[in-house]
Formats: sequence, structure tokens, C-alpha cells
Amino acid sequence: MQIKINIQVQDWLAFQQHIERSAAKLNNPSVIVKSKLNSFWGSLFIWMSLTVVLMLTFQTVGSLHWPTAVAISLIFIAIITLYFINLRGIRKGFKPLDDGIFCGEHELNFDDNGFDAQGEGYHSHYQWPLVKKTERVNGLMLIYLDAFQAIVIPERDLENPNELYQFICQKVSK
Repeated sequence: MQIKINIQVQDWLAFQQHIERSAAKLNNPSVIVKSKLNSFWGSLFIWMSLTVVLMLTFQTVGSLHWPTAVAISLIFIAIITLYFINLRGIRKGFKPLDDGIFCGEHELNFDDNGFDAQGEGYHSHYQWPLVKKTERVNGLMLIYLDAFQAIVIPERDLENPNELYQFICQKVSK
């Protein structure tokens, strides 16, 4: 089975967002129950609620020096702001180059032994035992070769994505 795909920056963004969301779950074995509270915003809400409860408790038990509390709050707001600025810089740093090999035209050939991937300036062969898992998410078909390295196939370029995905899953499960 031979397919031609055109990977665009928007495909990379969708893949990157998926990797960012799944990275915390993959590296944190204590996350058994998946919920909104396991996210950054859930944790932020829990800590802010705990802070309010503690501040109200200290206010009723003793006196709270509000200028000190505001100063410390501003320090934490500055830390959170720096976190988001750094995260944005990291995302920009990992963005694929316009003349790199991630974005652009690629040709994939699937057979019983594995699959070949080729594009401008490269040719690779992958055997099925190298594939760790497959996933379909955000209009992408992902063939993982490692924890965060995947062959990205945009489903919009496929005539019958279900047929290809079933074929890949059948070969990977053997």
C-alpha cells in the first residue's frame, strides 16, 4: 500500500499538543484516575483554593499582614508568568524548519515486512516490531517508534484512513 502525504505546520502543532498532554500521563505512573484535576489548571485551582482556605484560617486565628501577603502573591504571579513565557519559547524552539524534513511531501510504502518512508533527502525503512503503538488523534494517524517519536500521517491526505489504520494495527499486534 503506497500513500503520499503532505505534512504541514498545523499537523506538527496538533502532534505537539497531543504529546504535551500525554507526556505528563506517561511519565507519572501515579495518575490512575484521569480527570481535569490532573491538569495544570486543575492543580492551580486546588492550590489557589487551599491558599484561600489557609489565609481565611489564619485571618480568624490571628492577624495576617496583608501587604506581605500581596508581595508574596506578586512573586508567585511573576514565577507563573515566567513559566508561560519559557513554555512559549520552548514551543517556538521545537517548531519545524520551513526547509526541514518534517514538513513537506512524503511517500510511505506499507507491506508485510514493515514500511518505507521517503522524502526530499532521506529514505528510511522500519520493520513492524519497531512500532511501539499506533494512535489516531486530532485528524492524525500516529505510528510511534519510541515514547515521543512518531511517524505523523494526516488523515486528510488518505482516501480510506480506516483501511490503512486497520492494516497497521493488524501488523503491529502480531
